[in-house]
Amino acid sequence: MKRAAGFLALGFATGFIILTILKMRPSAVDPVPSPAWSPDRKAEVLQFWKLYDQATRFRLQGDWPGADAAYHAALGLDTGHEDSLYNLGNVLFELGRFAEAAETWRRLAEINPSSARAHAQLGALFSCGVAGAPFEPAEAEREFEKALDINKEESGAVLRIGEIALLRGNISRARRYLEAAAASNSKCGGAFYLAGYLFWLEGDAVAAAIRLKRAIQAGRESAPPAEGAGRLSLLTPYWSGISSWEETGVTKIKVDDEYRRLDWFLHSIRERQPVRVAP
Repeated sequence: MKRAAGFLALGFATGFIILTILKMRPSAVDPVPSPAWSPDRKAEVLQFWKLYDQATRFRLQGDWPGADAAYHAALGLDTGHEDSLYNLGNVLFELGRFAEAAETWRRLAEINPSSARAHAQLGALFSCGVAGAPFEPAEAEREFEKALDINKEESGAVLRIGEIALLRGNISRARRYLEAAAASNSKCGGAFYLAGYLFWLEGDAVAAAIRLKRAIQAGRESAPPAEGAGRLSLLTPYWSGISSWEETGVTKIKVDDEYRRLDWFLHSIRERQPVRVAP
């Protein structure tokens, strides 16, 4: 009797796990064909996963045209597959097809209103500064705020909102978000670097040097950058460029030189007009 009860409990547990996995799947297509499906349905499902796997291989190899074709073919079989939409957006970004990338991530956000990553990629696209990409800081800020509303643990969005506030000259807002990003993620080199700049603006060279040293240390410990537009921002080259520095070499003269360079860049960016992407 005990053995039967044990098997029954195991059966319920197994069933619960399977149902949980199915609920968590980002697609309506299941990789394991159901015995109740017609032969055509089974073939369609298997073909979808074949195309998806092929697209993934192409993407990881940097074969953007191949990945583009394979993701489009996969989405022809399952138009709402979230990972395919997300990754296709990254591929289109790499191909310089920015309007299509924006449209793809917007589709993802429509299909899943809780997709923080869709809004984060849109925010990154509108603020990355890549030649030919739309430069719309206000729109980027709204997208990052949506990502943060969905996922309060999204430290990347916190940093980007602080960044954009700095680009737009809103120093108090920039300070608030940059301090929050640094507090939530000790490896956020960008937050420390830009916080140092704010101290430099106030004439506090000592505090600026301390933050710059923290940025150097955090840069060595940080994770690899995200894919697509998410790996880029207008200010990334500044803090990523100091990762090879030694903390002992951070002198007052070096701090002044570094932040004067950033200050000149920020002033030049504030004079730029938004470049809109076609709807």
